[in-house]
Amino acid sequence: MKRQKWVTLTLAIVVILLAVPLLMSACSSEEATPTSTPNPTGTTQATKTPAPTVAKAPYKFGASIALTGAGAPLGTAEKKGIETAVDYINKVWGGINGHQVQAIIYDDKTSPDQAIANVNKLIFEDKVIGVQGGSNGGSTLAIAPILNTNKIVQMTCTGVVSPAVESTYAYEFQTAPTQYLNADATLAYITKAWGAKKIAVLHASDSYGATAIPTLTAVLQKYGVQIVSDQTYDFTDTDMTAQWIKIRSANPDAAILWGSGAPPAIAIKNARTLQLTFPIMGTLGMASQGFLDSAGIASQGITIPAFIVGDNPLPRQKDFVDAYHAKFNAYPTFYDSMGWDGVMLMANALKRMGGPDVVDTDQFRAAFQAEVQATKDLPLASAAYTMSPTDHTGIKLSDYVYIQVNNGKFERLTFTP
Repeated sequence: MKRQKWVTLTLAIVVILLAVPLLMSACSSEEATPTSTPNPTGTTQATKTPAPTVAKAPYKFGASIALTGAGAPLGTAEKKGIETAVDYINKVWGGINGHQVQAIIYDDKTSPDQAIANVNKLIFEDKVIGVQGGSNGGSTLAIAPILNTNKIVQMTCTGVVSPAVESTYAYEFQTAPTQYLNADATLAYITKAWGAKKIAVLHASDSYGATAIPTLTAVLQKYGVQIVSDQTYDFTDTDMTAQWIKIRSANPDAAILWGSGAPPAIAIKNARTLQLTFPIMGTLGMASQGFLDSAGIASQGITIPAFIVGDNPLPRQKDFVDAYHAKFNAYPTFYDSMGWDGVMLMANALKRMGGPDVVDTDQFRAAFQAEVQATKDLPLASAAYTMSPTDHTGIKLSDYVYIQVNNGKFERLTFTP
């Protein structure tokens, strides 16, 4: 009898032990119920798990610049400046109102046709809200009407834009000075530092070089100088000796080499071979590491009206120089700074607008253009920019610094215009 009771008890225990996991499994398969907490009225109130935060769409900026071809020394520098600015905004600013910033960069191969193809892709496929480019005058003017028609802000990387162009293309802005301002800065130095009265000009036949004589002529009377020789070269020329010989025969007090990209390095080498005795002043198109690398020792002593000396920055340039040096372990030149300034001009406008979430409407594009145009005394790498409806450059003569090549690097001179 006792044995039967023990068997019955043992079986009961086994049944209970087998049932417990089944009960727990059943409980765990039921939908979780929210926990309840008392509220001030004494009743209970369910607390809900917060919804996950949805990341905001990034702000996309595009660039169509020369990474290959004759304009590559300019575009490769601009690309580094753009990338430095994007990193700085995302890491130091933490983005703009929750929006990270992206840069989509295409190579225009120093070709206006390729630039047009790039810009159409940036607008209609990549959906960018602003574009930098081009790196030379031909590409810049080729894409300006497309960007303007589609209400996309353009940050021009060349100084080919004139007041007439600005009045036609309301969405075009510049991170380079106008050629009239370049001419003013150039003649200020030539006449005051060198005492020159007779000057010669060697310039490219492209849209950038073609501005040399008209803009210099516009300010000649101000400085009391005359042009005694006007020579041109094609962007594809590999030797300019013949032009320098003609210039030498005119016996100038000084010469201006007005160009950009690869050709000026060739021209300087030709000038050194001829052992010309008059000083030569370059233009902003030569204020790049690419020019120094290509010209080598022939660049010694070349003076350029520019805006930055990377290893000796002005206070307003320090953030840029520090960020650039940390990223590339090198010091920036003017074309690097233009890439930075283009992104920062747009980013600061977005910041002042509060970092809007909707950026794919005509209403936003018009407001964005107006905010960039309203930029006032914004200290960036190349200048302290102040834009207006009649001035989309925002650079003043007082923003210039003068640089000279010494032992393969740019040094800032004490001269001020």
